[in-house]
Amino acid sequence: MPHVIGQRGQMVLLAVLALGVAGTAGALVPTPARGQDTLLASKIDSPLLDALRAGQPARAIILGRTQLFAPVGGLEAFQQAHAADDRRVLRRQVVETLKENAAAEQAVILAALGRTEADRSLWILNALSLELSPEEIRTASRLEEVLYLYAGGERLPIMPPRSLTDI
Repeated sequence: MPHVIGQRGQMVLLAVLALGVAGTAGALVPTPARGQDTLLASKIDSPLLDALRAGQPARAIILGRTQLFAPVGGLEAFQQAHAADDRRVLRRQVVETLKENAAAEQAVILAALGRTEADRSLWILNALSLELSPEEIRTASRLEEVLYLYAGGERLPIMPPRSLTDI
């Protein structure tokens, strides 16, 4: 079977899948309607829960719900479905899809948080890196568009945008 995605691409995608698998616990819990005042602790990493309980802001990575692959077997299924496709065309389509998904879903998340931008938008993961107040952690945990909230650690450096030709 020919490889559809190169070795480096597979490593990146496996990292994406690993992050997605770690975040699937929240996906198994029914998401409440937007108006409900229910905190979904199952969607929040324990260091963020600690910050929430202490009433402290915390750096977070918000993982969007829309992911390119299913958490289990998704990469393999994608490879099989696109085994005969031209890799150059497929790569462009995948990057375009990832960026479109991230732009649409992240806009909804940011609007719900009352923000226009994050410190960093990670389109390849459909994730946002930003500092959240306790109320913003609560708000994000209630959103259908949010799969999981991870503790973000240090602030990521701002990098200039790259064009599709640089990828």
